[in-house]
Amino acid sequence: MAEGTGTEQQLQASRASAARGLWNLIKRAGPATVKAAKRAAANYSKFRDWVNDLDWYNPIKLAWKASGSELQYQMWKFIHDQI
Repeated sequence: MAEGTGTEQQLQASRASAARGLWNLIKRAGPATVKAAKRAAANYSKFRDWVNDLDWYNPIKLAWKASGSELQYQMWKFIHDQI
């Protein structure tokens, strides 16, 4: 959903869906990746650095880079809340 084309509730649902999608990519990558993501999710900048250190072709990094800063924050918040 493009910004400005839906209600706030629809935008929040869309952001939550993207966050769950990123979390599913992390879980699919295996237990070591889940552990590393949880460790990095202690704060936003540490998590952002962890994602940026992944290989350029990693699906987690691709999903992160394709998102805007607001959505990236929402994805981090979702993962942070999983800890």
